[in-house]
Amino acid sequence: MKDFFQGFNLDTLLALISCITGIVALFLGGSAYKKCKINKNSFNDKKEYGDNCTDNSQKAVGNIINNNCDVQALTALTRENFQVSLNQAYSVFEQKATDNLHKIIEETHRIIQENKINLGSFTTIDWINLYFENAKTTSDEYMQNIWAKILAKELEAPGSFSFQTLNVLRNMSVDDFKLFEKMCSLQVDCKLLTGSIYHKYGLTWLNRVRLKELGLLNLDSSEQTNIISPLKNNATVYCDQYVIVFTNISNKDIEHKFDIHLLSSSAIELTKIVDMQANEQFIIDYTREISKKKHTNINISLHKFVSQKGDQITYSEEDLLNQETNSTNTTTEV
Repeated sequence: MKDFFQGFNLDTLLALISCITGIVALFLGGSAYKKCKINKNSFNDKKEYGDNCTDNSQKAVGNIINNNCDVQALTALTRENFQVSLNQAYSVFEQKATDNLHKIIEETHRIIQENKINLGSFTTIDWINLYFENAKTTSDEYMQNIWAKILAKELEAPGSFSFQTLNVLRNMSVDDFKLFEKMCSLQVDCKLLTGSIYHKYGLTWLNRVRLKELGLLNLDSSEQTNIISPLKNNATVYCDQYVIVFTNISNKDIEHKFDIHLLSSSAIELTKIVDMQANEQFIIDYTREISKKKHTNINISLHKFVSQKGDQITYSEEDLLNQETNSTNTTTEV
């Protein structure tokens, strides 16, 4: 025996031990598979979130760790049984996918009825087929609600969401979508400013990189150019609550430029189903940031939004940047 091991170096011995350990683990796993009982709830490894939503994603690893495995969720594959086992696993997947779609359709029905949505005239069968294909793997309630909002909006206004947007949404987790919602509350006119203004509001550079990876944000530097005419004000509405007003006090057109990152086309489409929450301190900081590069003959002010009718926007007289109180309203045409 001593002579047998003389030909092995340390790395070889470690590899041999690892191999033996793997064989033992496989044997024990097969034994556990034979003894486990069917448990309807063991197919889900639930994760609770702070806002009471639950991630019901299917995770066989949790079943192994908990020693509470489900023969339909955990399969010990061999050359002899892999076809039967995988067919069984696929049957379970198909049933789960069907259950997911039924839940999404039920939620869509609730949204349509509660909001008294009138359905549009025509939605293509190709769009519906791709929608079903992408939505069926979603077992999380939060994301099922998002998919239901997508379907309700598309049925109301066919063409609201492209094939590309359906594929983008398919790759988003609950955390990803909540990050997207945060970005929505910090975007103005479908753009973000470059720089570090967003860090204090919980949207870091790494967050923005993740949003780019998901296909929601373009991090290539772009330049926003506003042509400010002396004959009328240029106004930007934020979350239907605030209005940024650019006023040219000269007698000729002036360009106002600042660097931005643009939301992708898919992100812009998804903003249609997001309830964007306005943050007054953020919009004050944002307006001050873009004021840093303004022309000397341009005045920039921030006001409370009152109403909009066509191109006419009515806003309060008070400039939130200066906090000068005035109860009157001003109307501008944009």
